[in-house]
Amino acid sequence: MFLRQRAPDWIEVHDEVSLSDERPRIDYLFLRKVRDPPPDNTGRTLCRLWPLIPRIAIAEFKSIGRPYRKRGLARLFAYVFAYFAGASDVKHLRDIIGVLIVPDRTPTLDADVAAMGLEFRDLRDGYWELTGGLLRLYVVEIDRVGDQERDGVLGSFGHHHAHTRDAGQFWVEQLGTKEAMMEAKQLEGYQELMARLLTELPPEARMAGLAPQERLAGLAPQERLAGLAPQERLAGLSREQILLGLPDDELRRLPESYLATFPDSVREEVRKRIGR
Repeated sequence: MFLRQRAPDWIEVHDEVSLSDERPRIDYLFLRKVRDPPPDNTGRTLCRLWPLIPRIAIAEFKSIGRPYRKRGLARLFAYVFAYFAGASDVKHLRDIIGVLIVPDRTPTLDADVAAMGLEFRDLRDGYWELTGGLLRLYVVEIDRVGDQERDGVLGSFGHHHAHTRDAGQFWVEQLGTKEAMMEAKQLEGYQELMARLLTELPPEARMAGLAPQERLAGLAPQERLAGLAPQERLAGLSREQILLGLPDDELRRLPESYLATFPDSVREEVRKRIGR
């Protein structure tokens, strides 16, 4: 209050300002558990990233569906500093690194790096270090790393398709149960990946497990009947349904003796349509 009253009139003072409408949330927190792990224990994905972690890594994961946006790098900076400020057991800022995982480098990312006075240092095969700042920062390109490490699962989160056996098995396991399906939906890039997987399936595989009404949902009546022979179009219909499905001109040609064989409710519907 006193600052607002005593500051010069060309300074606008706000207090208790929320920096974001959303609660800050980091995508991943990586904690190194062993100081000197076996050199051959590199995991099955992002194999060259893990040795770079001194103790803690704050990671942001960007996907095709939620791509890197302008100033995303600044947000990663903020997350690292916020974590350091609240972690009393972390004595040195050098114990924390920031990691940005993206499908590939984009002009937006490159512009942010330049605007912050940083430079890319090529660690090869899709791994980059951003030098020139207070923090140790790394960028990982999903597409390139997936190719170089033959990691089809990782590649399926980028621009690549899940053609490898490992990728197929991974997604079968993720979607194998209702509980796993719910967890899989929380994975970054889930929606766009599922859309791409569906485009690769043959029509019969896409339709498998769908009820008849679900298969036809969204189709106009003429589209539902397209390609069917006349007898196939009428299969399963009652004679009353067949009658009411006729055009008005056809109904007018029918004799009264034939219409008299139908229930009163059907004849009444016919009379309303043809005026007799």
